[in-house]
Amino acid sequence: VVNDEVITGLDLAVRTRMAMLSAQLPDTPEMRNRAARQVLRTMIDERLMLQEATRQNIAVQQSEIDAELTHLAERNGVTVEQFGQYLQQNGVLMEPLTDQLRATIAWAKLVNRQLRPRAVVTEEDVDEVLRQAEENRGQPQRRVSEIFLAVGQASEEEEIRRGAERLIEQIRGGIPFSAIANQFSDSATAAVGGDVGWVLPGQLPAEVDEALSSMSEGEIAGPIRAAGGYYILQLRGQRSMALDGEPDREEVRRVLVNQRLDLLARRYLRDLRRDAFVEIRV
Repeated sequence: VVNDEVITGLDLAVRTRMAMLSAQLPDTPEMRNRAARQVLRTMIDERLMLQEATRQNIAVQQSEIDAELTHLAERNGVTVEQFGQYLQQNGVLMEPLTDQLRATIAWAKLVNRQLRPRAVVTEEDVDEVLRQAEENRGQPQRRVSEIFLAVGQASEEEEIRRGAERLIEQIRGGIPFSAIANQFSDSATAAVGGDVGWVLPGQLPAEVDEALSSMSEGEIAGPIRAAGGYYILQLRGQRSMALDGEPDREEVRRVLVNQRLDLLARRYLRDLRRDAFVEIRV
């Protein structure tokens, strides 16, 4: 129960099946039980997102969901009809996916309307990044992907850490990092498979920077405890920052805005979790 809405056992089973299919996880009883715990957290968050969007008079049109379905199918190299058939052949209906997309779209619209005006980046902020870039000229830039698992309450700490360790096992066992990120990450980068892009030292939390500094290309690291939760990292590439020219100011501003917006969104959702009535009945 999430406030006044119910998530049934069937709802959870169907969504767990969909998540496992998307992340290419082996369909075993043990894996279903493991995945279900994380999927339930995600479904609870989605209910909270939709409830808050409704409270803020934010609606999602069917055309918006259809557009996202089209993009999702295209990324998989198929039509929407073929994608639906693939899901059906694997025992998954389209409805749970459209419910997930509705929550994602509603939350994105809420964040854009309510929080983007607060994600203020000043000229001084940009100057500081450029100053750091000058100091790091010739130093390595890193292409990073992340999975972020938020810890909303102290009582969740151990369970989420163990969940992160299980996800790392699956990634090291051959499951694509991007598939796990897309289904399980609490970061806004989940929508792009966890891709953070090219970053310089100092742009990410200190704990993440420290871990990246000792990683080799292709390596997976984690779980790394930082503010708000646990990170799983993948170092996808390294390069030296060019010795001539300088980073584009607008690109720096865009990165800073997105980082601050992501932090504000995490805090907003954390507060929704804190204030919600959630009862899990086994």
